[in-house]
Amino acid sequence: MKITLSPRGFLVTAMLLGGTFAIAHALGLREQTRFLSGTPAWVFLGALYGVLYLASVLIVPPLVIAALSFAAIERILREREAVQAPPPETTP
Repeated sequence: MKITLSPRGFLVTAMLLGGTFAIAHALGLREQTRFLSGTPAWVFLGALYGVLYLASVLIVPPLVIAALSFAAIERILREREAVQAPPPETTP
Protein backbone atom coordinates (compact mmCIF):
# COMPACT_ATOMS: atom_id res chain seq x y z
CA MET A 1 0.00 0.00 0.00
CA LYS A 2 1.39 3.37 -1.01
CA ILE A 3 0.78 6.24 1.37
CA THR A 4 0.85 9.58 -0.39
CA LEU A 5 1.10 13.17 0.72
CA SER A 6 -2.58 13.90 0.54
CA PRO A 7 -5.38 14.40 3.04
CA ARG A 8 -6.43 10.79 2.53
CA GLY A 9 -2.85 9.57 3.03
CA PHE A 10 -2.56 11.52 6.28
CA LEU A 11 -5.87 10.13 7.56
CA VAL A 12 -4.96 6.56 6.57
CA THR A 13 -1.66 6.87 8.44
CA ALA A 14 -3.41 8.30 11.50
CA MET A 15 -5.98 5.50 11.44
CA LEU A 16 -3.29 2.82 11.09
CA LEU A 17 -1.33 4.20 14.04
CA GLY A 18 -4.46 4.64 16.15
CA GLY A 19 -5.77 1.19 15.24
CA THR A 20 -2.45 -0.46 16.02
CA PHE A 21 -2.39 1.22 19.42
CA ALA A 22 -6.00 0.18 20.09
CA ILE A 23 -5.15 -3.44 19.28
CA ALA A 24 -2.06 -3.35 21.50
CA HIS A 25 -4.15 -1.87 24.33
CA ALA A 26 -6.91 -4.46 23.85
CA LEU A 27 -4.30 -7.24 24.02
CA GLY A 28 -3.21 -5.95 27.43
CA LEU A 29 0.28 -4.80 26.49
CA ARG A 30 -0.09 -1.89 28.89
CA GLU A 31 0.66 -4.29 31.72
CA GLN A 32 4.07 -4.96 30.20
CA THR A 33 5.17 -1.38 30.78
CA ARG A 34 5.82 -2.32 34.39
CA PHE A 35 9.43 -3.04 33.36
CA LEU A 36 9.94 0.73 33.69
CA SER A 37 9.71 0.39 37.47
CA GLY A 38 11.95 -2.68 37.60
CA THR A 39 9.16 -5.24 37.89
CA PRO A 40 9.69 -8.35 35.77
CA ALA A 41 7.90 -8.06 32.43
CA TRP A 42 8.39 -8.52 28.71
CA VAL A 43 10.59 -5.55 27.87
CA PHE A 44 9.98 -5.72 24.11
CA LEU A 45 6.19 -5.72 24.49
CA GLY A 46 6.32 -2.92 27.07
CA ALA A 47 8.57 -0.81 24.85
CA LEU A 48 6.33 -1.51 21.84
CA TYR A 49 3.30 -0.34 23.79
CA GLY A 50 5.17 2.77 24.91
CA VAL A 51 6.16 3.65 21.35
CA LEU A 52 2.61 3.08 20.08
CA TYR A 53 1.20 5.18 22.93
CA LEU A 54 3.56 8.06 22.18
CA ALA A 55 2.74 7.80 18.47
CA SER A 56 -0.99 7.93 19.18
CA VAL A 57 -0.56 10.97 21.43
CA LEU A 58 2.12 12.90 19.55
CA ILE A 59 1.69 11.94 15.87
CA VAL A 60 -1.97 11.08 15.25
CA PRO A 61 -3.52 14.45 16.26
CA PRO A 62 -1.16 16.52 14.05
CA LEU A 63 -1.82 14.13 11.15
CA VAL A 64 -5.58 14.66 11.49
CA ILE A 65 -5.16 18.44 11.75
CA ALA A 66 -2.83 18.40 8.73
CA ALA A 67 -5.33 16.35 6.73
CA LEU A 68 -8.15 18.78 7.50
CA SER A 69 -5.98 21.80 6.72
CA PHE A 70 -4.66 20.23 3.52
CA ALA A 71 -8.18 19.38 2.34
CA ALA A 72 -9.41 22.89 3.10
CA ILE A 73 -6.50 24.49 1.22
CA GLU A 74 -7.01 22.18 -1.77
CA ARG A 75 -10.70 23.05 -1.86
CA ILE A 76 -10.02 26.79 -1.70
CA LEU A 77 -7.43 26.57 -4.48
CA ARG A 78 -9.72 24.42 -6.63
CA GLU A 79 -12.58 26.94 -6.23
CA ARG A 80 -10.24 29.83 -7.00
CA GLU A 81 -9.05 28.12 -10.19
CA ALA A 82 -12.65 27.48 -11.26
CA VAL A 83 -13.52 31.15 -10.82
CA GLN A 84 -10.42 32.40 -12.66
CA ALA A 85 -10.64 29.93 -15.55
CA PRO A 86 -12.07 31.40 -18.76
CA PRO A 87 -15.36 29.91 -19.89
CA PRO A 88 -15.05 27.18 -22.50
CA GLU A 89 -15.51 28.33 -26.07
CA THR A 90 -18.46 26.88 -27.93
CA THR A 91 -18.34 26.32 -31.65
CA PRO A 92 -21.49 26.72 -33.71
